[in-house]
Amino acid sequence: MRLADHVVEKLLALVQSRGLQAGQRLPAERQLAEELGVSRTSVREAIQKLASQGVLAARRGDGTYLQSTAPAEWLQDALAPLAA
Repeated sequence: MRLADHVVEKLLALVQSRGLQAGQRLPAERQLAEELGVSRTSVREAIQKLASQGVLAARRGDGTYLQSTAPAEWLQDALAPLAA
């Protein structure tokens, strides 16, 4: 499993543990990288993966926002490609 895939899992766990709702902004990439103990590049790659799956929305110059409010549903959808 690639590092970005691990970061995807960590990001999903972080979102769930903080109880974020749709429309709420995630911490800045730099802060996420520090919290997760990875590089900003890995965080960016994970955000791109989750954005392509509709879980997150990255708005240039504004931040990254949670798109979905159904944790169980988006968690399954987001992790499915990683299991393959």
